[in-house]
Amino acid sequence: MDMDLYGMMLREKTDIAIVAVGGNDITPTSQPKEIGRRITEIVNEIHRNGCEHVYVTEIITRGNLSKCPGLQKICFDRQSQNQQVPSKNI
Repeated sequence: MDMDLYGMMLREKTDIAIVAVGGNDITPTSQPKEIGRRITEIVNEIHRNGCEHVYVTEIITRGNLSKCPGLQKICFDRQSQNQQVPSKNI
């Protein structure tokens, strides 16, 4: 995240903010819960700063990321789904 731009946005007291989460915001070791927690933190901070409407876009698919397979949307979705399914001891 560009902290200079983020700080400027907070100082400007905007009425509407759009938080766009893209593939370059996620690393192969990123955990879906941590990403969700951080997005919630950002949205809450923007609200506390007086912005009434905050919109979050979904993760934008960026095409072939074969060099970093963890960044592909399908892999990230699987991580999220796997964490939501309780494991069973056999």
